[in-house]
Amino acid sequence: MRWKCKCVYDGTDFTGWQRQHAGSSVQNILEDSLRKIFKTETLIHGSGRTDAGVHANGQIFHFDGEWAHSSESLERALQCCLPETIHVSSIEMVANDFHARYWVKRKVYEYHIYDGIAPPKDTRFMWSSGKHAINVEAMIDASKVFVGEHDFTAFSAVAKPVGTPVNPIKTIYSVDFSSERNATVVRIEGGGFLYKMVRRLVGGLVAVSEGKLNIEKLRAILEGKERVNEIITMPAKGLFLEKVIY
Repeated sequence: MRWKCKCVYDGTDFTGWQRQHAGSSVQNILEDSLRKIFKTETLIHGSGRTDAGVHANGQIFHFDGEWAHSSESLERALQCCLPETIHVSSIEMVANDFHARYWVKRKVYEYHIYDGIAPPKDTRFMWSSGKHAINVEAMIDASKVFVGEHDFTAFSAVAKPVGTPVNPIKTIYSVDFSSERNATVVRIEGGGFLYKMVRRLVGGLVAVSEGKLNIEKLRAILEGKERVNEIITMPAKGLFLEKVIY
């Protein structure tokens, strides 16, 4: 029996999604919990990795396990074994050939930017702009540079392990903006992303917002296909894996 699960997590205190020897990743915690339920080693397969400190509202994973009861009872059993920072919001039985990673068509990420200094209740989940007021109009105009199929090498970080071949050609379908209290939410939907690409795309937009770059320079950096110091990698805490589309 193959089970497809959706989970939400606060990534602040985790080393990321992927299994670690130290046992402090989201995957470690979920697998430990499933071991308690099924009384055997149960490996899970996620839709993709999130880095240390990155959150998720819609991470998908699957696992195989024989369960004689309802999916709702399995969801309750799993949730009882998890810390408050991880919540499994749905579990459903799927075809045995379903794969949480290989069947992905698109992903949606959101980056949350607080205009000013975020209050304590929000600071784990937002990047604060501080003294720089957010120029949303400038960011909207600049974001159009990214839409479409491009070589996004300039907006990636060096992959781990170094030297692993990666196709830098990715498609961004949309970049949208919304307001949430005193925050601006940047929502990016794409067919795939390079290592730390979303955080660097937002870094480019923030540079435009602060007047450090203009749209022409941003486009030139994209077309130059080389990593440059003008593009910073935004802090992990503002990033959410929002949705995985199959």
